[in-house]
Amino acid sequence: MNMVALTDEIVARSVCERGLRARGVIVEADIQSFVDRFWQIVAAQLDAQLIDVSGHPIPHTLEQGVDAYWDWCLRQSAI
Repeated sequence: MNMVALTDEIVARSVCERGLRARGVIVEADIQSFVDRFWQIVAAQLDAQLIDVSGHPIPHTLEQGVDAYWDWCLRQSAI
């Protein structure tokens, strides 16, 4: 994994964790497993500028969100 990808993962995990904690619906002991499950989606949204680093959404359609995720996944498999 290159340094940029590692930095992107760290930021995405942080944004994901903050978002999960802010919602307050997940038990503390389960936070990390949810972060492990969803950080890639957050990374794709950050990369496509559909959310900012604070986790605030930028207006977009569901189609844009799905396209951003698939594009991100394809690029990750090429690394």
